[in-house]
Amino acid sequence: MSRQNAAIYLVARQSAILIQARWRCIAVQDQFVRDHSNVVVVQSLARKFLSRKNLARRQHAVEKIQNAFRRYIAIRDVTSIRNQFQVRARSAEQAVFCQVIFIVYFIRNACLFADHTNVTVTS
Repeated sequence: MSRQNAAIYLVARQSAILIQARWRCIAVQDQFVRDHSNVVVVQSLARKFLSRKNLARRQHAVEKIQNAFRRYIAIRDVTSIRNQFQVRARSAEQAVFCQVIFIVYFIRNACLFADHTNVTVTS
């Protein structure tokens, strides 16, 4: 029986070793899956952080471009309005100048061609 007991012991020992090896393999696989999912979560968070940071930088650049364009449009509009007022002011000045010339011409001609014969001097 001792030989039989030794054979049974060896079979039981090898079976135990095989079960332990399989259990360790399963445990390592489970740990690998947990670690892998944790790594995926960390990578996802890092990519999310970097993409938000990049998005914020791009939005800031877009805002700068929009502000510069709006400033350009505002300056262009103000310059156009200022030029229109200057043209109107020049036109008004020219109109007043023409009116003054006409009035001076009219008064001068009225004085030159006035009929002085109807003037009577009474004493």
